[in-house]
Amino acid sequence: MKDSDLVSVNDKEKSVTTRVEGELLPKGSPAPLARVIHNLQPQAVAQAERLRRAPFLYSFIIMVMLPSLIAAFYLGIYASPRYTTEFRAAVRSVEQPKSGGLTAMLGMTGMPGASQSGNDSYAVVQYLQSREAVDQLQSLVPLRSFYERSDIDWFSRLSRNQPIERVVKYWRGMLNAYYEMSTGTIVVNATAFTPQESLVVAKNALELSEKLVNRMSTRVRDDTVAVAEGQVSRAEKRLQDATEQLRVMQNKFSVIDPKKAAENTLALTSKLRDQLIRLKAEFAVQSSYMNENAPSLRFTKEQISSLEAEISKLNSQITTSSTADRSAQPPLSGVIGSFSHLESERSFAEKSYQNALAYLDGARIEALRQQTYLETIVRPALPQQQSFPRFLVNFCEVIGVAVVIWLLSIFVVHSIREHI
Repeated sequence: MKDSDLVSVNDKEKSVTTRVEGELLPKGSPAPLARVIHNLQPQAVAQAERLRRAPFLYSFIIMVMLPSLIAAFYLGIYASPRYTTEFRAAVRSVEQPKSGGLTAMLGMTGMPGASQSGNDSYAVVQYLQSREAVDQLQSLVPLRSFYERSDIDWFSRLSRNQPIERVVKYWRGMLNAYYEMSTGTIVVNATAFTPQESLVVAKNALELSEKLVNRMSTRVRDDTVAVAEGQVSRAEKRLQDATEQLRVMQNKFSVIDPKKAAENTLALTSKLRDQLIRLKAEFAVQSSYMNENAPSLRFTKEQISSLEAEISKLNSQITTSSTADRSAQPPLSGVIGSFSHLESERSFAEKSYQNALAYLDGARIEALRQQTYLETIVRPALPQQQSFPRFLVNFCEVIGVAVVIWLLSIFVVHSIREHI
């Protein structure tokens, strides 16, 4: 390219630059283009910063300030005051007596007393939050009218003509009951919209709890006596059966005690044998000097025959031989075994019956004592300060929760932007 051409190109660039500067700057301004662009950068950065901060500001207004204003209006003006009455109680059980001896052998390891206090306490808590408790409270006090009044705010009021399921759900929000394991106590907080109503609800809830514990204790006591009476009935039936079987056996063989009868028969047999030996000796002496047809010798011989027949008869009553008549009455040796078994059964049944009677007496004595009872530790008292709303505390809680949710939302949004 020629030098003249280069000069013409430079002149054109200068003219374009002068024209651009003339358009960007007012006439007579000596500032170059770079200075103008430098002066415009802070304005663009500030505008971009405002655009970047706008979502944070709007989200803060919507998620923090607006809920705070609504909460302030509700807590300070619209919310109905609530009053809470607290009572504390504990389920106590009487210590059960230890068992031993024949009672333990027979499986009667102790009076079936009330269940453990912890289980009973949980039962009381579940009962107070149940439909049955609501129905019984409704029969004692106008429970629905306490929470359906028109002066109660809409968010806290129980709507009229609600089904019982919704009433129970509402009731669980108004009565907070729980079992405190560290102290072994039941803590109940009853809430209503006047101090008097709160006190009435708490007193009736405590009364129903006492009735429940007493009912459970009564059932346990009744079960205790029923079990003992069942033991007595079974032992008595067993004794009657054993006695009846023994009586039938005695009538059948016409003997009261075959063992004693056998002993008496043996003793009599022994005496007859002695007499027989003595008569045989006399007969031998008489035979040495008397004729066989002598009256005294025949008399002695008849005595010997009679004694031998009697001894044979007595022996047949005790034992039997293979040639004995099977239709005759069985010997005592065969009856003694059956009688011994029945007598042992009757003796054991009699001892069982006596132990069952002793167990029944103990069960009745134990039933006279209240095995489980509800001990009131803190009785319900009239509240003097409302439990809700507490403006400062509740308002700070709302602000704190709103701020935490807002910060978490900002963090999530930033995290999503960084990963896109």
